[in-house]
Amino acid sequence: RWQLPMVYRCMQTSLEHVRMAGTTMPVLFAVLAAVAMQSAMGATWENWDKRQTCEPASIMKPKQESDIIAAVQHAHQNNMHLKVAGDGHSFSPIVLTDGILLELNDYQNVVQLTANTVTVEAGMQLFQLNDFLAGHGKTLANLGAISQQSVAGATSTNTHGTGRTGGLADQIVAIRLVCANGTVVDVSETQHPDLFRALPVGLGAFGVISTLTLKIYDIWRMEKIQVPMELDKLMPQLETLRNQYERMQWYYTPYTQDATLLLRVNTTAAITGCWNGTMSHVPVTPPPTGWSSWPSGTTACIDQVYKTLTHSGDDDVLYTEMEMMIPIEDELPAITDFQAFRERVKSKHNPKNGLFTGVRYVEADEIWLSPFYQRRTAVISTIVFGTATQTGSPDEFDMYASGLEYIAGTHFQGRPHPGKYNFANATSLRRVYPKFDSFVGLVKQMDPSGMFRNAYLNRWLFQE
Repeated sequence: RWQLPMVYRCMQTSLEHVRMAGTTMPVLFAVLAAVAMQSAMGATWENWDKRQTCEPASIMKPKQESDIIAAVQHAHQNNMHLKVAGDGHSFSPIVLTDGILLELNDYQNVVQLTANTVTVEAGMQLFQLNDFLAGHGKTLANLGAISQQSVAGATSTNTHGTGRTGGLADQIVAIRLVCANGTVVDVSETQHPDLFRALPVGLGAFGVISTLTLKIYDIWRMEKIQVPMELDKLMPQLETLRNQYERMQWYYTPYTQDATLLLRVNTTAAITGCWNGTMSHVPVTPPPTGWSSWPSGTTACIDQVYKTLTHSGDDDVLYTEMEMMIPIEDELPAITDFQAFRERVKSKHNPKNGLFTGVRYVEADEIWLSPFYQRRTAVISTIVFGTATQTGSPDEFDMYASGLEYIAGTHFQGRPHPGKYNFANATSLRRVYPKFDSFVGLVKQMDPSGMFRNAYLNRWLFQE
């Protein structure tokens, strides 16, 4: 029996799961009715930058795991699609559906805290988790710049930050998953290990994540140092700087020489505060090897680790972003090629549109469809800024994004961030993911009717 496919085991145990929970069918439908009471019919959902919108048949807001089970059972019995939305910070259409949309804003509790792990409900937002952990002297190992995302959403697309650590998904040690028929399975290195190799960056394709257990660490302090530099002077030093600093990133304004080196260095010095708007002009950390001093205009602050990694709130200006992940050794040639492309299309640039290109670094992991699978990675980001109410020019963004994806994908085995805007499909992804077919085969086992699919996953996984 242990050799049977996962989906068959899920279906075999479905009625047993209901009986064990003490739920008769009338009670189950009563639970479903309670969920439906909190649903919106015919409402429009949109993501953060407002480029991705859909009109689900129903938007439901579960408050507990049994609500999720009831919603999935309803979708299963009525041949409906079902997707899950966190905070909507994905720029790709990964959430869009014409079926049931689960919003997890009311499913955000801490389930358990131990010395080395924390278990949370899938809808908990990262800033909530950061505050909770800090109150207990703990922290996650790495975070991205924004902490508004839900934990499940950020890990399912592998939000990453920068440094000699993996992305957020690499910090997962266990996941509790609601399968396509409403059965619940616990997944870890020892429970369903094949599924655990894929599920942490599961793209929402395997089911609905109910809870996640992540590794945590004793909290520490870091100094955040911002160094203004000329782009042509920074680029030749990148490898040396990467070797010296554990957490480094950099960015520049296209069509200019304006660049910024951003370092985060562990320290025991007193906290000055990174969220209060005050920055010192004299870093505690000595300048890089070979530098006589920090350049003029350098600023720094010292705070708890999560306050040096993330912003204090959401961004004030809307924008659209895409990222391509390439082998770290290809960083300079890829950036050089992207700069040359920008020069070729410079006549199409509207100077009123603010531009950004940035680079971060992430260590390799073993998650099948993680952009960091089995290779140290440089992450190249391109952004077109908009205003407080409207994202940046879609035409200009698409021009730069498609150019970056072509350059990185054609010449440098680039992998797109699944939560950022991209043009990838199953053909292009199969070339750069050794375990692509294993991932797709497992999706077919776990979701044989395609309940959790949408147009985006069909393009990514099935070329449909």
